[in-house]
Amino acid sequence: MSAECPHLAQRRSAPSSPSPLEAESAASTTRTTLSAMTVSTSSASSPLSQALPRLATAAALGLAAFAFDYLRRRRRGAVRSTPPEPLEKPHDVVFGNVPDKDFGEGPLMNPPVTVSDPYFWMRDDHRNDPAVLEHLRQENAYTNHTTLSNRPFERRIYHELLSHYVETDFSVPAKHANYVYYHSTVKGKSYPYFCRKPILHDGSHGDEHVMLDVNQLATGHKHCSLGSHSVSPDHNILAYAVDFTGYETFDVYFKDLTTGQLLHHDTIRATSGNVDWGKDNSIVYYTTLDEAHRPHKMWSHVMRTAHPPDASLPKDTCLYTETDSQFYLYFYKSLSARFILVCSDASTLSESRFLDLEHPQSGLRLFRERQPHVLYSVFHATDDQFYVTANVDGATNFKLMRTSAAHPEQWHDFLPYNKGRKINSVTSFKDFAVLSGRESGYTQLWVLPAHDPHKMYLLPTEEEAHVVRIGTNYEYDANVLRYSYSSLTTPTREYEYSISGKESVCLKEDEVPNYDGQFYKSERIEATSADGTNVPISLVYNAKAISEHGPNRLHLYGYGSYEASIDPSFSMTRLPMLNRGVIFAIAHIRGGGEFGREWYESARFETKVKTFEDFCACAEHLVTIGRTTPKLLSIEGRSAGGLLIGAVLNMRPELFKAAIAGVPFVDVLNTMSDPSIPLTTGEWQEWGNPHQKKFFDAIKAYCPYSNVAPKPYPAVLILAGLYDPRVMYSEAAKWAAKLRKNTTRDDPILLKVDMSSGHFSASNRYSYLSEKAFDTAWVLRQLGAPEHPVSLPST
Repeated sequence: MSAECPHLAQRRSAPSSPSPLEAESAASTTRTTLSAMTVSTSSASSPLSQALPRLATAAALGLAAFAFDYLRRRRRGAVRSTPPEPLEKPHDVVFGNVPDKDFGEGPLMNPPVTVSDPYFWMRDDHRNDPAVLEHLRQENAYTNHTTLSNRPFERRIYHELLSHYVETDFSVPAKHANYVYYHSTVKGKSYPYFCRKPILHDGSHGDEHVMLDVNQLATGHKHCSLGSHSVSPDHNILAYAVDFTGYETFDVYFKDLTTGQLLHHDTIRATSGNVDWGKDNSIVYYTTLDEAHRPHKMWSHVMRTAHPPDASLPKDTCLYTETDSQFYLYFYKSLSARFILVCSDASTLSESRFLDLEHPQSGLRLFRERQPHVLYSVFHATDDQFYVTANVDGATNFKLMRTSAAHPEQWHDFLPYNKGRKINSVTSFKDFAVLSGRESGYTQLWVLPAHDPHKMYLLPTEEEAHVVRIGTNYEYDANVLRYSYSSLTTPTREYEYSISGKESVCLKEDEVPNYDGQFYKSERIEATSADGTNVPISLVYNAKAISEHGPNRLHLYGYGSYEASIDPSFSMTRLPMLNRGVIFAIAHIRGGGEFGREWYESARFETKVKTFEDFCACAEHLVTIGRTTPKLLSIEGRSAGGLLIGAVLNMRPELFKAAIAGVPFVDVLNTMSDPSIPLTTGEWQEWGNPHQKKFFDAIKAYCPYSNVAPKPYPAVLILAGLYDPRVMYSEAAKWAAKLRKNTTRDDPILLKVDMSSGHFSASNRYSYLSEKAFDTAWVLRQLGAPEHPVSLPST
């Protein structure tokens, strides 16, 4: 893992599903599917056409299974032909100055105001109310019935996805001391293996040692998500955090890599998943959560197994408590392994401390106290020196500074500020450093040889529209940099860059079977938003599948919050769309971070509506220039991107044919009013506190759930996870009920709730792919896309 500082402050943020890689299917059909999906690529015919007969056969064989499944589900009540009609129960949500309620600082509304929420009863914090669970099951039953005719098509899409996916694969091994570490996947296995090999005297690698088989770990669990995992400094113990519910509460386990045994006496329960080692294998550090699911305490744990059995050891020690509920606490270990950096982050201000692992008895030391509107991050450079990125002195896009352990509060300019360049983080090695950031709308890496600012240069990339990121770098003394690269048409490549030779060597390009990049094109165009701002749109399409003169089916994706960028990277899960003549477009709207901090700050709080105006402008522009029409245009967003989808459907429902909203944050007003809901108080710096009138008015004006009204809403597929701690499932359930009651069109409003997962969908990679197949089949049906993908010429 590189030494980049993980920015965790905005934890509702989830622009897209994290992808170990993606997928779902019932266990029995998965085995059949996998055994049947060996695709030859030696024929002179095109790769995709080789796969089509197998796909057609598999789809036909699946028809009887689907019919049987329908009857089975029907008997169990898992299918219903009419939408649920949930009760409306009177309930008022109170905003403002309420006695005995801590609704934050500032001028609270007085007298308070109330807002009616007749579906409030759908919220069950414990996820065990029989009436609520039954309602969700009935929603799933209705979705099952409504999408039943899609099942053969869905199965076809699933097989296509598998045909583009190398199921048995390995990451590039990375050197760490006397081992190389990597992870692998095996065909038919849902989860990865984490492995290592010793480096022998002649430089070759010894036998493989599987440190952690996540498939075995997941046995008996419907969900299995791995958090932090790292080997001890002596490489003899593996620490790993695991969540078995999707609620993102992690237990930490320790495995003796010499014996293969778990060190049960050292197990740590109910953490945030943030865990790492100290200077040696005698101590670990971790963080825990408060009642609102906020990481707020950092602890040290003395390993019992590192001491004699009869030794009297101290209880875990709390090193720091973040008492301000608007801050999230996290830490990371520097690449040099000398320092632990402890960060308290909020949306508009931050504060950092450090622990010198060579002198841990000195305790945590503060860099600078938190100040309003001052954000900074700290990274160990060399010796007792640190890099600081900060937005001080008017440096909105952050300047690079230096400080020392002796005088951590004294910061000195290191690199001249460039307002067109956003610096996000520093990865520092002994003899060089690499800056990660953005310029001209794209991710970039800048190299600092010998830590000399006068020698800094931009790491070259192959295409203008690209994504480049720091890769896996374990060794502080290294003279090479691992990084990854991709674009909309280029699968991810792993590179090793020589600092002395200034050359990049490609170590691996992700293999994507039945894909030939020469048939796929990408473009970057711009739309003009309501206030005159130019908003970029990235497009990718199969040039052989679209109509050259348009209009074409088009799927527009957006996010636009938390300064998170939706970058033009490759995704094989788009290929079934592209190969059926659908253009995939990304709207790089304000509220995101594509053009730095100002791009983000220009669309938040009272100006959040600019995010939604930008997205509508992108959609309108694509229609105006003839790339698509409203009847051929679908849209999608996840989490805060689901808020985007809900808002634009209220603003311009007639502009879209269909919409997918994944784990949508659509009840902003009510959620932001309740400090007991996980993440809420920390989000007041992102959205505003609705107990204050100016923010109440602003949020109420755009909140999707609050503004549903009789309108011609298009077809909507809403996806949720029962155990989601970031966006509660009830937001999706309430929104679905209200949309269905108010729509003036006959298009379906569907809710699909995963009853065993959280915010990030299925942890099982095949389950994830099955979910992608479901979503893709649904939207392609709504757009009237052809049953079969285009047949590409042989190459």
